Amino acid sequence: MDESTLRIYFRRVLAVPAGASRKVLRAARDRRAALWREKMLAAPADQKQLCEQRLSITNMAYDALSDSVRFRAYFTRMQAGVETLPELEELLAGLGETSPKPPPQRVVEKRLAAVHERMQRIQTLIEGAIRQAVEAESKRLQENAVPDSDEFYDAVYAAAVASGQQVKADEVAAAAKSKIELDEHCLAELDALITDTSEMAAHKAYDKLEAQVAGRETPQPANRSVALTLSLLILVLVFGAAYFALNKDPGSFLSNSPNAAAALTAADAQACEETPSQGLQSSEDARIASGGGLIAPAGAAGLGGSANDVTEEGQILYHDGVKEAISGDRAKALANFEQAYKASPNLILALYNKAAMLAIAGQTKEAIACYSEVLKVKPNLAQAYYNRGLAHQNLASQLVALHGSSWRLDSGLEWQRAIANYDKCLKINGRCAQAFYNRGFAYYCLGQFDQAFFDFEKAQNLLAMLEAAKFNKNAVAAILKKPVEPIASAPPSAPIGPVGPAWQ
Repeated sequence: MDESTLRIYFRRVLAVPAGASRKVLRAARDRRAALWREKMLAAPADQKQLCEQRLSITNMAYDALSDSVRFRAYFTRMQAGVETLPELEELLAGLGETSPKPPPQRVVEKRLAAVHERMQRIQTLIEGAIRQAVEAESKRLQENAVPDSDEFYDAVYAAAVASGQQVKADEVAAAAKSKIELDEHCLAELDALITDTSEMAAHKAYDKLEAQVAGRETPQPANRSVALTLSLLILVLVFGAAYFALNKDPGSFLSNSPNAAAALTAADAQACEETPSQGLQSSEDARIASGGGLIAPAGAAGLGGSANDVTEEGQILYHDGVKEAISGDRAKALANFEQAYKASPNLILALYNKAAMLAIAGQTKEAIACYSEVLKVKPNLAQAYYNRGLAHQNLASQLVALHGSSWRLDSGLEWQRAIANYDKCLKINGRCAQAFYNRGFAYYCLGQFDQAFFDFEKAQNLLAMLEAAKFNKNAVAAILKKPVEPIASAPPSAPIGPVGPAWQ
């Protein structure tokens, strides 16, 4: 059961629609609880315990839907097998309720085909609108002068998202008029498409701007003699600094050179997984150690891109796996990625996507091992570090929820491995706001609030629309007794993950 399915389950338990306010949830909880208490009073002795369990699930549903932190804790315990829930039909039958009889299979298939066709149309329109918005905004911002790069990126990204959301709103309304129901899964898929496409388009425009700036000729000084004198003076200073550094410490000059930074190696990738400091444990406050008070971590980086060339067997299997993953058939997707990698061992993205499917299925340790295999071959794949860090983060959360005898030490080791992986991701892509956000979450659970505050602030600055980073920064600021910023009354939702790696 994934997070979305669990939310639907809890909403059915309370009989509330999606997006219900806390007031509505509270009233629904009270109604349901009253029904179960009546059942418990009237039930024979051997049935009373069952009614008590159902009453407990009713309260659990309210807690989970009204508090994202509690929902995350329930979900983590379910993944670990600590918490189990009865079949929904069985639970509702206890109240004399039944689900409506499903429509005939041919009707279901016809509806699904209509939804699929409409979703393809909307996705195409959204992608086209985002491209046009980025082009128009880029042109507008560069009309009078060269804009600041970061401000340019934020403005272009905001314009792209606004354009995509407008198309989504118009098309969803048109679908409703045509009696084509797009459920919350479809809407979430469209939101993810808008965010991912906007991010990719904004980065592309940003890179184009940077290339244009770099290609401009440096203006020549009017007085060539002044320019020559300045050049000689700079050379003297550079050689003087080099001479001083080499005499003081011959290794320091080279190591501090900005051009000495090499790409990451397989050894660097392995170093993230080495045993961290045994002395650094999770916060002794279980609420802090579980991320209490914060919006949940950002989601995983996306799957590898679709194949451009599907002539080889491995590429065909990989392409089919991507389609199965998008359609929601994770078991088939996993099988296709495994077969694709066996058929073409050089197809590392198939192994990366296999790891992603394992993580979604809750096989966290197997996913970590799979990402490690990816990084042995491609030690500069930022998304693999990010997802491996998130997997360690999930393991840490599970250890905190289980609350075993050495939970602080064991979870502390996983938090540190998560941080090490996020460090490497940021070394490759210093603009990955989600990596800063998740690293801040990990520091918070370790009780290192200064570092957490820095990372949440950095994530907010990189992506102004990341309201969750602002919310979490305020939570840490309150602990550090720093000023807090005004935020929306309703807590924002957890951020989605970064875009997946492109087809290689």
